[in-house]
Amino acid sequence: MFQGPLVAAVRCASGREPVTAGKPNTPSFDYIRRQWNITPERTMMIGDRLDTDIKFGRSHEMKTLLVLSGRHKLEDVMRNRAKGHFEMVPDYYSPSLEALLDVNDQA
Repeated sequence: MFQGPLVAAVRCASGREPVTAGKPNTPSFDYIRRQWNITPERTMMIGDRLDTDIKFGRSHEMKTLLVLSGRHKLEDVMRNRAKGHFEMVPDYYSPSLEALLDVNDQA
C-alpha cells in the first residue's frame, strides 16, 4: 500500500514530521525488544518480503530467513545482491515454512 499522499497530508495538516513505526523502522523493533526482551544476535527474522521483513532483521542485527512461498523470490534476492542492496539479501532462504518443519520432524 502506497502511503505517501496520506503521510504528506498529515505532515501538512499537523506541521510536524511523521514517525513511521512499522517494519523496517526502529520504533517497532524497540517495542519488540522491550516487550519480549529479545537479544538480536540470538533472534531470526522470518518473512516473505525483502523490503520489510528482511530489511528489518538486517537493520537490527538479527539473522534473516526469506520464505520463498510469499511475495519475493530468489530472483529478487539475486537482483538485490547484484545491485549492492545487501540490506535486502537474507542470510538464509527456504521454499516454505513447511519445508523447515519437515526437516525438523526427521531429526
